[in-house]
Amino acid sequence: MKNQKFFTALYRLPTFSMAALLFTIAVVVVSCQKTPDVQEPVVTGLDEESNIVTQHILDFKAQMEYYRQNPGLRSEAKKEVLETILDWEADLSMSFCHSYLDLTDVVFYDTVIDLPLISDDSLWMTDVSSKYYDEIVLAVQTHYFAAPFSSKELMVADLEPVNGGDSVWVGTLIGNTQLFAHPPKDWYWGKTQGTCLDNEYYGTLDAAIKIAQNTRSHYDEDPPEGTSWYFTDLEEHVILNPLELDDEGNYIYINPNDDDDFDNFQDFLIYYANDDWEDGLIEDVRCLEHYGELAFYKQNYINITQTWIDSSGGKKFKECEYRGVEIDNTNENYLRHELTRTVLGFRYHTEIIVPTDDISTY
Repeated sequence: MKNQKFFTALYRLPTFSMAALLFTIAVVVVSCQKTPDVQEPVVTGLDEESNIVTQHILDFKAQMEYYRQNPGLRSEAKKEVLETILDWEADLSMSFCHSYLDLTDVVFYDTVIDLPLISDDSLWMTDVSSKYYDEIVLAVQTHYFAAPFSSKELMVADLEPVNGGDSVWVGTLIGNTQLFAHPPKDWYWGKTQGTCLDNEYYGTLDAAIKIAQNTRSHYDEDPPEGTSWYFTDLEEHVILNPLELDDEGNYIYINPNDDDDFDNFQDFLIYYANDDWEDGLIEDVRCLEHYGELAFYKQNYINITQTWIDSSGGKKFKECEYRGVEIDNTNENYLRHELTRTVLGFRYHTEIIVPTDDISTY
């Protein structure tokens, strides 16, 4: 799990204090140059917190556009790097990212970009603008084009500081919006092996992917009428090993209602099966029945997600990716689900229809 960003408080201060802070940071002092114009407020009728955050992002975007249009500008204006990363991420979210779409699957890509730090762990505003438009947006666009889907949308653009801020990590989730209609099915645990018996959707879907669809649907929520969601201050949660132990050596995700010895049937709250247990990795173990095992894991993954939400300080579900894998080596052979990433963030709404820009043509 990556750490939460350093500037979460920027978006969660009490309204009066937050407004004063955002007014302060929106002012950019440019020595011997004209100060870039901030955008006039274009959102009305929203909750006050959404209005404040949205206006801050718009002002930041206007500043970057100013320096983009004046690349030869000599300026002493600068911005603290961790705050810059948070604002870059927020602008990407409001400008390009979709929320709560019906998806078949998602794919993940990442890139690390160097940043030209100056004193006080800051960046010149000229670099804030050029790095964003010339490298960060380009990296996100490259990820988008790499996604192997004929119908797709950008769902998440997550930015994190690397090495104290001398680089920025850019991670994206691209969603497949091509949906398949079918009645309830039994699905193989993973490896996109499709449905049991007839192998429908082989190479496309499996139980882990179907459960991720269920989690997205569970947290899908329409924004207020005439508005769109966007997210800030993203954080990711990951569970790769269902056999993870706590500090006392106990299984964290063991099924408390399973009194039997390990038998490859709902032994853990996250799917796991081992070739050394009971009859091994037979067909019945590899196949998750729709109304039994599949329903069991659907509810567990929602419960796990909810615990992350409850401890996030007010963040909401943004997106998730699950994978079903098989490990086969000389020591052991096992199947498992990996909750490869669950993304949470502070959620706001704006009357600007999101996304305002198309990442594929930007």
